[in-house]
Amino acid sequence: MATNYIAPTWRMPENGNQSKSSNYSLNFIPNSYISFPAFSLTGDFTVSFWIKPRAFAFATIGDAISSNWLRIQNSTRTDLDLANTQTQWESGATFTLNEWQHVVLRRDANNVCTIFRNGIHYTNNAPTKAGTFANLDSFGKKSSANYFNGQAAGVCVFDYALSPGQVETLYGDLTSGPGDPMALPTPPIVYYELGGNANLTSGSTLPNFPNLSVGGEVAYSNYSVKFATFDYFNLNNSGIMGGKNTYSISAWFKLDQNASSAIFSNWYGGTSVNYLLRYNTSSGLGIQWYVYSNNVSTRLDTGYIPTIGSWTHVVAVKDPITSGGQIRVYINGVSTFSSNSTNLSSPTPNKNQADQIAVFSSGSNFVNGNVSNVAYWTDIALTQPQAEEIYNNGKTVDLNNLTFTAPTNWLPLDEKSVYYNGSTLRARDVINNIDASGINLQEENMVGDAPGSQTNGTGINFDITDLEGDMNGSSKNAYSINMADYGDGATNPANSGRSTEVPGNP
Repeated sequence: MATNYIAPTWRMPENGNQSKSSNYSLNFIPNSYISFPAFSLTGDFTVSFWIKPRAFAFATIGDAISSNWLRIQNSTRTDLDLANTQTQWESGATFTLNEWQHVVLRRDANNVCTIFRNGIHYTNNAPTKAGTFANLDSFGKKSSANYFNGQAAGVCVFDYALSPGQVETLYGDLTSGPGDPMALPTPPIVYYELGGNANLTSGSTLPNFPNLSVGGEVAYSNYSVKFATFDYFNLNNSGIMGGKNTYSISAWFKLDQNASSAIFSNWYGGTSVNYLLRYNTSSGLGIQWYVYSNNVSTRLDTGYIPTIGSWTHVVAVKDPITSGGQIRVYINGVSTFSSNSTNLSSPTPNKNQADQIAVFSSGSNFVNGNVSNVAYWTDIALTQPQAEEIYNNGKTVDLNNLTFTAPTNWLPLDEKSVYYNGSTLRARDVINNIDASGINLQEENMVGDAPGSQTNGTGINFDITDLEGDMNGSSKNAYSINMADYGDGATNPANSGRSTEVPGNP
């Protein structure tokens, strides 16, 4: 892993470790743990993780009621409680303190449970345990006991029994580092990298440990921005759609409450208006799409009511050609709503006012919830199949790799494109450098929750000092504190948003 920015921290591996797949880990102390949405395992399965313990008698993965868990009791004994039936056995593996080791619990098709350590399979006294390994919801404890004390990384779960060769691949080697679980032919159903992609400034109430493999599927974004009343983004521009006759805008949103909410807008009231997409709670209105052209506001009331607490994808279109002028809204790639008017054959006027996200008129219809991947297409009226491609079965997708034209402007609002400048969040436009300024948005507003990346973990009792630049065969790796992902914005903007100047090499 080379130098990389995952909001709000740069990871900067030591030069000799740049090619390794994993260089960072997470430091646990008693009472710290990772909580995640509960899942259950039936049939054969594999649980894999890296640990560097400071003391024994610790649980790794477990549930809330102490009926299903895996504990390493001492240097030779493994304890497994599965379906509320506990077994203690000595597999032949020797666990050590203060050293990195890769540990795997595997149950095969015959319900035989065995241990791998550092790629070696230990089968002594292997118990046969049927039943469901159920409601697993944490790493680093079982119920409220046996807290893990040490460092950990690379927690992944497979809904099948890995072969010894696959376990050896996961173990990797000191040259290239641990193996990448996502490179296996069938990826894990759960994968928490822990040190490599956590936002350790977000506190203990919001998800900050993304699950990188939701049922084996991968989303483009694992984070989004979470808004509350008085929070929004201002693009500090003169209006992307000003003077345009054809355009489309796409976004994802998830509302926490049933309240009128503007998702994206350039609508300041009176005649200072261009476009507005919002959810209106008034009876029969639902998601609305407003467009101003030919000195007239045209409004489409879809009546669609988004599910509170669930992600919704929307594409809003101004099309001056179809039916002599049409506005359309596509919801979740399938539902299509439209309204025709000859006034829509005229361009949206250039009002020289900034586009906004999560508000309109700088003071109403604030979003209480999350927004992700806002994208703008000028001179293109997207079709339903194109909207469905962006929807991507409910997962964010790289908009530069579509089968049709990439957007003119794209603000992913994710861990790769949002940074903290010392006073507020800034959101990068990754295509045309129209960066947005956050209003009342701080580092904790970056949340590990995005379309298709929702079974994410929440760190309990962690902070930025628990990020460790240390992993098996990899040490002396640095990370930043209070460093933005940006150049100076003026003489050195850098297309990526990162500085390209170094001392003595302008």
